[in-house]
Amino acid sequence: MDFQCSLCRYALKSTIIKEIARLVVKQDMFESFKELSQMLALNKDRKNKLIVSLLIKHQFNICLVENDLFEMIGLYVSPILEKNKNEEENVQDIEAENRQDLSHEEKQVYFDLARAPVLKLQKELRSVYKKLEEFSGKISI
Repeated sequence: MDFQCSLCRYALKSTIIKEIARLVVKQDMFESFKELSQMLALNKDRKNKLIVSLLIKHQFNICLVENDLFEMIGLYVSPILEKNKNEEENVQDIEAENRQDLSHEEKQVYFDLARAPVLKLQKELRSVYKKLEEFSGKISI
């Protein structure tokens, strides 16, 4: 993947791109990376290397990086859930659990748990937009 300076179109060295990605990870610029990578059974150094490589692979597209992390978590968690069970029995158990009626309070708890990461990401996005607005106000053309 070739990265270029947006002003002069000079090709940037891969070492520079890797260092930028490392700084993004090191400074915890995106809380979602930290939370998602904690679900993987890797040490901190390997988690950081994984996120750096995903950032470079996806040209710093945060959504694609998060999507890959979600998929990796799913690949890691799925075998653990199915351990020592027949696949058909596991599916039947899950279906039986899903058929149980939940109380309003239980539904609210699940709703709040599911919504928490979205709210956190929205807060991060607002913060980034605010910083961009502040930054753009300091630039005069």
